[in-house]
Amino acid sequence: MTGRTVHAQLHDVFSVLTITTLAIGYFVLAWRFANELRWRFWVLPAVITGLLTIVFIAAFGAMLGHRPAGLFERLSSGVGSVLILLVLARLLTQSLGAAENAAAFGPRR
Repeated sequence: MTGRTVHAQLHDVFSVLTITTLAIGYFVLAWRFANELRWRFWVLPAVITGLLTIVFIAAFGAMLGHRPAGLFERLSSGVGSVLILLVLARLLTQSLGAAENAAAFGPRR
């Protein structure tokens, strides 16, 4: 890694810090899902997402300065997008269902 610019070195350090923080966030989500009966299904996907994030950022760190490192950096930051998209879809369908029930039964008093 000799000859790397300060900018490149800072990019690498902050990539690892940021993506590690994302992984911790997925474990926090898993813990939260475990405490909510209607969300327990999502514990395993959240844990798997956190683990994959760590595996991919570790591969990135191991390959710094080599060609495939960027691919693993992208995978580590992108793997969570699938989980977030699915959770948002669940929240949306849950909200739409609640709105339909409210419309069918009238306003609460």
